[in-house]
Amino acid sequence: MRLKGGSKSPMKANLKSRIVPVGDLTEANREEMYSLFQDYYEGVSFPQFLEDLNEKTHVFLFEGRGKIAGFSTIFRKKMPEVGKGLFLFSGDTVIHKDYWGTKALQTAFFRFIVQSKLKSPFRPVYWMLISKGFKTYLMMRKNFSVSYPALHRELPERFRSTMDRFYAGKFGGSYQPENGLIRFSEPKGFVKGRLAAPCNEAVRDPEVQFFLEKNPDYGEGVELACIAEIR
Repeated sequence: MRLKGGSKSPMKANLKSRIVPVGDLTEANREEMYSLFQDYYEGVSFPQFLEDLNEKTHVFLFEGRGKIAGFSTIFRKKMPEVGKGLFLFSGDTVIHKDYWGTKALQTAFFRFIVQSKLKSPFRPVYWMLISKGFKTYLMMRKNFSVSYPALHRELPERFRSTMDRFYAGKFGGSYQPENGLIRFSEPKGFVKGRLAAPCNEAVRDPEVQFFLEKNPDYGEGVELACIAEIR
């Protein structure tokens, strides 16, 4: 999942995006999304994919050359059992490699969070995400100054308690509050091959090093629980 992209190629410039309520997806949409998902992830069956999808409220769909070239799922809910405000939670995100570096996801995501903040102007809006890849984690840290866990910054108690209520409620005993990791008894998917491994240049980034120290078993599908406050 990327928010910061590189230069646009003609192919990337042709990528179209739209935000679709999950209930408006056709069966063909769902099958096409899963087919793309399988190109980059392992260990997730179609029923598991649909279960995760149906929990969400919206999908960012990206289309190129007449077919789905990427998507990102998210829910937007009030959760009084967790805390006041509005909660966003990101699910599966895949962009076809031909479009890596495009800003379509960045544009769609920021449009969505602005809409979300307008729905809750006087209460907090939290973006909850779990990361088994350094790119997702780095994207959060590069774009949201109030986000955790963070290098050289202690997690404030109010964020810690919000995270504990949210992730324990969602993942039960798989969530480990002492280290902020989510270890599933049965893996819920992992990135294929070396796609999730940072290159030598990325490893030199202190925040990438921090992610690898916090979640050394990311390659086995272990997730790092994160939180960002939208301001």
